[in-house]
Amino acid sequence: MLHEMNLMPDNDMTAPDYPSRPGIGDSAPDFPSRPGIGDSAPDYPSRPGIGDSAPDYPMGPGIGDTAPDIIYPPIQFPGGPGPVIPCPGCVPFPVQSISARFINASPVHSNLTIEVDNRTILTGMDFAEVSRYRPYSRGFHRITVMAPNGFVFLQQNLYLGNNSTIALTSSNNRMNLMAIADGGCRASFNNSCLRVVNLAYGSGAVNISLANGGLNFTNVRPGTTENYIRLQSGTYSVSAARSVFPATILLTTFINLNPNRVYTLYVMNWNPSPDAIRILIAEDIR
Repeated sequence: MLHEMNLMPDNDMTAPDYPSRPGIGDSAPDFPSRPGIGDSAPDYPSRPGIGDSAPDYPMGPGIGDTAPDIIYPPIQFPGGPGPVIPCPGCVPFPVQSISARFINASPVHSNLTIEVDNRTILTGMDFAEVSRYRPYSRGFHRITVMAPNGFVFLQQNLYLGNNSTIALTSSNNRMNLMAIADGGCRASFNNSCLRVVNLAYGSGAVNISLANGGLNFTNVRPGTTENYIRLQSGTYSVSAARSVFPATILLTTFINLNPNRVYTLYVMNWNPSPDAIRILIAEDIR
């Protein structure tokens, strides 16, 4: 089961110390008395001039503040078994940072610990689990993926320049990392955006069809990210097949696309067999 650390990989900020509220028994604050006749005028602070430093105001929460970690379970729709990983309040972080999350698409690796820049951010990550988005600075980040006993499966410097999903994949039992750029499609109040990413390296190219939507993603090769396509919001029947002739449908399910949302349909192998295909729908950052 996935556990997300209540840490931010980049920079942390502590809240300012505010004075406590006076309680019962505390002495009242000393207010200056009203000046009388013959008293000198009070000294008011002068207006800051050129070269004076600006007063220090307490800062509001910044990028490095920690937010409460909430694990959002997949939502099951009665029309079919296909889960959708939600993304509540899924809007980009401030422009000086990018947002990234992780997905484990490796059927032979589970209970993983993930470090970014030598800081643990995820533990217990199993197959087909998706983390929440976190803010990172643009640039290279060292990503380490380990077993619970500390054995390192992979350590790699990965460049993050856009809002991304970092996929953990496997080919011939060897782990790999893949950064997938997220967002860039504008949905509206009556439509959604959908794309397909093939992470099923054991199956080769696949075809994904939305039967009642007239939409087909054909010959999607492993490691390929299709472009987003706008379509009417609603419930769709989805089928997946290997891109061979004659094509045999290996999976059929239903997905629900809400309005003004952006989605990625990930294709994965749930075991090394070429015909062992499953899909996972995740809502993307907008």
